[in-house]
Amino acid sequence: MADTYNVFISWSGERSQKVGAALYDWLPMVVQSAKPWMSAEDIEKGSRGLDEIAKALDVMSVGVICLTPENLERPWILFETGALSKALGDKTRVCPYLFGDLPPEDVKPPIGMFQATRAVKDDTRKLVGTVNRVLGGSLTEEKLDTLFARMWPELEKNLAAIPAAGRAAAPPRTDREIIAEVLGLVRAGTVNSAQAAEELAVLTAGVREVLDRVTGPRLPLSAFSGIGTPTTFGGIASGGNFGGGFGRLADSPVLGVTAQTPEDKANRARLIAEITKQMEQEGKKREAKKPNDESK
Repeated sequence: MADTYNVFISWSGERSQKVGAALYDWLPMVVQSAKPWMSAEDIEKGSRGLDEIAKALDVMSVGVICLTPENLERPWILFETGALSKALGDKTRVCPYLFGDLPPEDVKPPIGMFQATRAVKDDTRKLVGTVNRVLGGSLTEEKLDTLFARMWPELEKNLAAIPAAGRAAAPPRTDREIIAEVLGLVRAGTVNSAQAAEELAVLTAGVREVLDRVTGPRLPLSAFSGIGTPTTFGGIASGGNFGGGFGRLADSPVLGVTAQTPEDKANRARLIAEITKQMEQEGKKREAKKPNDESK
């Protein structure tokens, strides 16, 4: 199996299976070095299904997780994502593929920690580029562009033929839940690790969506573009204020811009106060846990 398959396609549910099947047939026509493995296609009759899946998970270079609004919390999806992530490194990737108008901010960890791909043309092209690079980069970008442009209409047609969900989709995540997730990573004391920085970077998109809903389109969001970088939370460890480079959130040259309406101004002030207060509380807690230098 190690010499044959290199792309694991994970699915759960009828629509997710159809998405996986479409990718299973289509991907090798664009990246010829891609050899997809999918349980619905590659487990022989009479074999032990779980054993075959475990063997496949151990040798894959790329994992494509086919997500729909109705399968986000399916145990099988979570199991396969966890198994794939154990081998995550410079030469392996875990790629959630979002179908059915599923926004990235609705995907919770652990799957939400990985950079997702929407099932649209531009994002799928980026996914194909990742697969090509991880598998050795046998195609130049120019050749890949040509093949993708030629083959995308077929995948687009097959995805469009997948019926609408037949069961209730998982409810969208609330604004507070998304912010709480970011704070949870800080609370766990992981902000100094490179892995946590990447996780926070993925969650930035969700925080931006929250700000859009709270303040409306008049408030620029570039002040939060640094969230997820190693320096963004530098002040927290020493009990300082939130923000890498600003003494206070309100001092940001972007967030400090006067809102155009009283409602905007009130929403902005409330959001800044809430996040700043919680971040400062976490900084004080971590400062209190540090050993006293005099006791050494």
